[in-house]
Amino acid sequence: MGLQSDKNNRASLETAYEVLENVVKIQPDLAPEITKTILAKTVTNINRTETMIALSGCMRRCKPEDFADCLAKDENVAQKMQILQAAQRMRNSTIDDIKYACDSYPVSKLAEEPILFSQQQRCMNILLSQLGKENGENKNSHLEYRKAPEQDKLYQANKDWLLAASFKSAQTFGCNFPSYMRQTEKYLSTHDAVYWLPEQLTKDKKESFSSFVCRNLIYTDGSGKKQYRPLAEMELIAKNWQYLKPEQEKQKYKDILASCQSRKYEEQECDKFAVEAAKWGVRNSQYKDLESVYMAG
Repeated sequence: MGLQSDKNNRASLETAYEVLENVVKIQPDLAPEITKTILAKTVTNINRTETMIALSGCMRRCKPEDFADCLAKDENVAQKMQILQAAQRMRNSTIDDIKYACDSYPVSKLAEEPILFSQQQRCMNILLSQLGKENGENKNSHLEYRKAPEQDKLYQANKDWLLAASFKSAQTFGCNFPSYMRQTEKYLSTHDAVYWLPEQLTKDKKESFSSFVCRNLIYTDGSGKKQYRPLAEMELIAKNWQYLKPEQEKQKYKDILASCQSRKYEEQECDKFAVEAAKWGVRNSQYKDLESVYMAG
C-alpha cells in the first residue's frame, strides 16, 4: 500500500513511517529521497506525529534548505518548510519526545523555538539523574537512556510525568534549571519540584514567573526555618500567571495568591464556579461555555 493511498489508516501509516525511519538509519544516503516522498503528500497528512518522527530521522542527514528548490512551486511551500524546520529541531529527540511535542504544541512553535529541544533534553537528563539519586542509584546511571529509552526501567516507570515536566522545566527555567533543582532538592522530591509548572507561557511571562518561583517557593518562616509553599497554591498561581498584569507580578506572595484566587472572567455570572475555574486555570475563551453547563445542572 502506497503512502498516498486512501486505504491507509493511522496504524498502517505508523508502520510505514517506522520502516522509513529504519531505512534512513541503515542507508543514510536515502534521506533526501525519502524526505521528498513525504513532502509530496498534503500538508494535513505531513503534519502528523508519525510523519514527524520519520522526517526528524531524515533531518539528521539533510537540512530544510536542501528542499527549497523542489518545493518552490508547491502552493504550500511555507507550511512544508515550517514542518521541515520543526523536524530538524527534533532530529536528536526520542520518539516519546516527538510524540509529546506534536500532541502538545502547534508546528509553528516547534519550528520557531531553536533551543527548546536541546534544553528539554538537558532537563530530562537532570530529572532522571535526580530521580535515580532518590532511588539510591548512581546519579550517572541514566545518562545514556536516550540510546534505548525502552530499556531504561526508571524512565519507563515515570515517563508520563517526566515528559511533561522536562518540557515545562525547559520553558520555565531554560539553562537555569540546574540551579533551580539545587535550590529545591533539600525540600521537595523531583516530582514535586516540577509537576505543577506552567506550559506555553510567553517569553516575558516565563521570565517573570521563573523569577517569582526562585524568590518565593522556598522561604524563611517566622522562626527562621526554611519552608516551601503549599504546592496547590503554587500550581494555582502557575495556571493563572499569564493573566496577571505586570504590576501584579511584583507584589508579595500573599497578594499574588489572592489575585489568582479571586480572578474574574468576562461575562461571569456564578462567583462560586469562577473561583473553581481559576484553580484549574480555565481560559477566558473556555469559561462561558463551561459556566453554562455548570449552571444548567
